[in-house]
Amino acid sequence: MLTELDKDWIVEAIEKGTTKTTLDIVNQVVIPAMDNMYGKINNDIKALQTDVSQLQADTSRIDRKLTVISDHQANKLDNHEKRIGKLEFHLA
Repeated sequence: MLTELDKDWIVEAIEKGTTKTTLDIVNQVVIPAMDNMYGKINNDIKALQTDVSQLQADTSRIDRKLTVISDHQANKLDNHEKRIGKLEFHLA
């Protein structure tokens, strides 16, 4: 996205270059401005890709931790069930 400074610079450059041909203006003003924008967009995309990769890694770590906790809780419940079954057998 063009900032106000970018827009002002483009307008000024075009006004100064009105004696030049349209092709010269495009080559000297528009194409460099577009290249600049393209570079900024690419940098933003790379930063977002890095952020997404980090989020995926964090989510994966959390998922592994939750699996460990869930497995631990399931084992504890199984052990309690066995102990309760033994108590019930002895009390019966």
